[in-house]
Order: sequence, then structure tokens, then C-alpha cells
Amino acid sequence: MNKHQNDDFDGNQFEIQNFDKTIHEPARLIICGILNSFEEVTFNFLLSATSLSNGNLATHLQKLEDAGYINVRKEFQERKPCTSYSFSSEGKKAYKKHIQKMKLLIDKLDHF
Repeated sequence: MNKHQNDDFDGNQFEIQNFDKTIHEPARLIICGILNSFEEVTFNFLLSATSLSNGNLATHLQKLEDAGYINVRKEFQERKPCTSYSFSSEGKKAYKKHIQKMKLLIDKLDHF
């Protein structure tokens, strides 16, 4: 028997208000996924991996930095500036928590 849209529906079932909106934005979610996979990455690596523009990437990284989710390291390599990014402990914890919530949501939707 097919369910009708109102059968057994609890309006608070998905709790989307609990998602971390800083991480959940698609570009930042991808950046966080990359940072989770590497100890540290350069701006140019993220630029290549995400296909974002310089300005767009910089804006997303600034939002993650403002939230305390990433560490930024600036140095010179062969007389050229090089900026590297890594997760802060708070950022790594927030990312993992966000992914867990997404997995639970997907599981709920698969069994809805």
C-alpha cells in the first residue's frame, strides 16, 4: 500500500535548523571535505580542486576562518607568497558532526 503525504508525518522529523549553515553551503562543504582529507592544503590546490574563482574561494575561506573552523598559514616559498589552510580542531569536529547529521537525514529520507 502506498503512503499518503500526511500518514505518520512528524513535522520535526528532519530538524534542518540544526545543520551548520557555515559548513552546509555547497562550496564550503567541498572545501571542508578536502580539508578533512589532507593535513594542510594551499590556496592554489583548493582553487584547482574546487574550480571556484579566486575571489569566490577567498570569500568562502574567510567565512570558515571567521567561524574559527580553519587555520591560515602565510609564508613565502621561493620569494612568492603562499597561503595554506588546515582544519582547526573546532572545524574538524563541526565538519564531522555535520556529516553525521547529513547521513542521518539521508537515512531518514530513504526510509520516509
